[in-house]
Amino acid sequence: MKRFKYPLEGLMRLKKARLDQEILKMEQIAAGIIQVEQHRLALDRESREATRAAALASTAEGWQLVALDRFRRYAIEQDQRLAAELQRLGKRLEEQRQAVVDANKNVRMLELLKERRLAGWREEVSKEEEAIVSDLVIAQWGRRPQ
Repeated sequence: MKRFKYPLEGLMRLKKARLDQEILKMEQIAAGIIQVEQHRLALDRESREATRAAALASTAEGWQLVALDRFRRYAIEQDQRLAAELQRLGKRLEEQRQAVVDANKNVRMLELLKERRLAGWREEVSKEEEAIVSDLVIAQWGRRPQ
């Protein structure tokens, strides 16, 4: 009996490596989204703290109010930039999810084909073993003394 050999094993390994790469890219994009969201939250927290500090101050000088206004404008601009970045990353994440789904389909298709071929090979092996056993039985039966 010959061993089972799947002729597309190399291709299947290549497709699995590709799937792993696509998953890694998706994880990197998701990490980028988390980082941008954390930056937005930190910026919002700093803006609220600056506003609260100015409101709690008993007196505020003109330059402090101007600095607070500039900071709030900066925070708004940065928030808009970060929101656009989040939108861009969200779109990239969706595209990458689709790439992962496609790569997974390719791997699964090759795995199913391998399973079918393995089942066929097992059936052939079973038939071969059955033929060998029947030949042995017939050979032993023919040698019996009469």
